Amino acid sequence: MTKSTDSYLKAANLGDVEAQYHLALIYYNGDGAPQNYSEAAAWLLSAAEQGHVEAQYQLAGMYMSGRSVSKDYTEAAKWYCQAAELGHVPSQNNLGELYFTGQGVPQNKFEAERWFNKAAKQGNVNAEMALEILARADN
Repeated sequence: MTKSTDSYLKAANLGDVEAQYHLALIYYNGDGAPQNYSEAAAWLLSAAEQGHVEAQYQLAGMYMSGRSVSKDYTEAAKWYCQAAELGHVPSQNNLGELYFTGQGVPQNKFEAERWFNKAAKQGNVNAEMALEILARADN
């Protein structure tokens, strides 16, 4: 473990949300400490619970993929929703996808469109393409 990783660990254990997030990335990437997805998930959860939007997004992605946590679309939707509500554009798009497919949330085209619109208005190209697909499906 590097000196900077040790500093992050001390601050993270004291509840510093940014340190928790950075420590999660260190463990996730194996950069400064041995790669450990379980540790990454634990620190992401700590930061996400304190409202860290990037941690919420990354944690949702771990639940989507099942990397070191059980694959759980409902839990992924929960974290994407929290980040999306805070204005996180990729989370808005991903939440739209979940509503469109019905993964982790009840399938709801109107909710999908609402989240795609929020993301598209902020320049998310994937959300713009999803809206085009939805518009063609209506015709």
